[in-house]
Amino acid sequence: MLKSPPTSPSQAHPPFRKPKIMSVFPSAASLADVEPMMEFCFPHGDSHHGGGFSGGDDDDLSFVVLLSGTQPAQVIQVIFDDALRRLHGTPVPPMGGWCSFRLDPQHPLLTFHRPHTSTTRHEARQFILEYTSPRLFSKVSLDHLLVLLGCLCCEVKVLLKSSDPSLLTSCVLAVRALLDPFEWVKKAGVVVTLLPPSLGEILEAPVPFLVGQVTSKQHSCHHSTRSSVPSLVQLDIDTNTLIMDDQEAEVLHELKLPQSDSLQFQLQSYASTCFGSDLSPQSLERHHVEACEHMSACIQSHLASLLDPSQHQHDAPFLHRFHSTQMYSIASSECNLNDLEDVSGGAGSDLEGESTSYEPTA
Repeated sequence: MLKSPPTSPSQAHPPFRKPKIMSVFPSAASLADVEPMMEFCFPHGDSHHGGGFSGGDDDDLSFVVLLSGTQPAQVIQVIFDDALRRLHGTPVPPMGGWCSFRLDPQHPLLTFHRPHTSTTRHEARQFILEYTSPRLFSKVSLDHLLVLLGCLCCEVKVLLKSSDPSLLTSCVLAVRALLDPFEWVKKAGVVVTLLPPSLGEILEAPVPFLVGQVTSKQHSCHHSTRSSVPSLVQLDIDTNTLIMDDQEAEVLHELKLPQSDSLQFQLQSYASTCFGSDLSPQSLERHHVEACEHMSACIQSHLASLLDPSQHQHDAPFLHRFHSTQMYSIASSECNLNDLEDVSGGAGSDLEGESTSYEPTA
């Protein structure tokens, strides 16, 4: 309920002021129909001020009550809080299920589909990629991305740089999610989406990390300057420039993912759909979404095949370095166990999922 502010806050007992109640209701109704409800809700108010409203569908319209003295911003806040409260109360569907929510009778249904994944960890990864992968694929070329993933698989320090903090955060989270089934956090190293300038000495730490660092636009223009930090692979997202330390450049063949050339050829047409475009979650079209989903699935499937050395017997340099990492040793011993844990629901088609719909009452 929205109440009028007192006429004089400093007075201990402000004089009683009979508020005026203004109502807007469907034209199919009448003031006589509204007055009893107004008198019941506001017995001490003057509810004789109202008028009809002609809408597209009178059956779906309700009326709005405003008290005199109420600020418009307060009304909007109340309506917004009510929508959030009802949205929070909408039950989450099971895996593969659907749910619908309507903000108000004038708006179309908002439909949410929960993907049919095998584990909750895979579900969280998919949600992250839905939001972040379009920005990554639109700014970073496929060849540079595969080099970065190979470096991370070998637990090499990787630094992403950009003048846009939002873009930088999305790219760091997307690269981390693409590493699945390997877990970088708690298994290999540290992930810092935005590294403050005051903590720049972290880049000299002798541990693997995936770090994002905000740079000025002038610094991005001078990307040819190489870092003096050893064993550090950098990617300037703004210019799509890969900078490697001399030590790592000499052993680049050891950091290259097995059969990465064939994977790049397979995904080239999809990559060209996204790369160079200014994509954001709000500007995606269907072919962009399909391209990002396909590339993410193929890259993750390719990385998962690294757990089967028999498929990459001719890539001894990479496998020798990869098998010596802590991330591989843990993933290889827990690959079957992780699939059995955190399972919620059985296998099935997304089309067979349950559906939950919420319709607000007038």
